[in-house]
Amino acid sequence: MAILDKTNERKYSGATLLEAAGIPVWIDFEPAIAHNKIVVIDGHLTIGGSYNYTASAQKRNAENVIFTDSADIARQFMVNWDSRLKVSRVFESSVTKDLSGSN
Repeated sequence: MAILDKTNERKYSGATLLEAAGIPVWIDFEPAIAHNKIVVIDGHLTIGGSYNYTASAQKRNAENVIFTDSADIARQFMVNWDSRLKVSRVFESSVTKDLSGSN
């Protein structure tokens, strides 16, 4: 599951790509930009940093990523995740809306 910001609620965004891959997407409308780049794996490994997971980040930019193996730190990020999810709504692309018949 991914929580993205409102800049992704448009045609051909990261949200539409994730949705097409079968990943549930939520949109957080409260902040101007939801700029968290955190991945928590198995409640223990936390991956974060400035890294944008793009070709530019890999080849041209000065970015960073850190891996932290700590259940306590992972839990703290999951608490933040849950707070953001509570104020978010399910992303529905125009394709999803067309298939469901809702407009």
